[in-house]
Amino acid sequence: MPCPRDTSACPRPWKPRGHIARLPRGRSFGNARPARGLLETLITQQARRLGTLRAPSVDDLRTLPPQDLPTHPVGTAG
Repeated sequence: MPCPRDTSACPRPWKPRGHIARLPRGRSFGNARPARGLLETLITQQARRLGTLRAPSVDDLRTLPPQDLPTHPVGTAG
């Protein structure tokens, strides 16, 4: 079930800051590669989910429900 527009009412809002805070801090940490990887993961997961729907609604297209979100930091074995 998608969260309402007011995400503060979402039972478990996802916070990218917490996700990024768990990334390893190697020599190349300061570049945007992890953020780009996260965005690409979100887009891929959303596309897979939408591909299973016969007629996605506008809310389906603009919502990232929990199943679209990574369970571990992108770029780690998790």
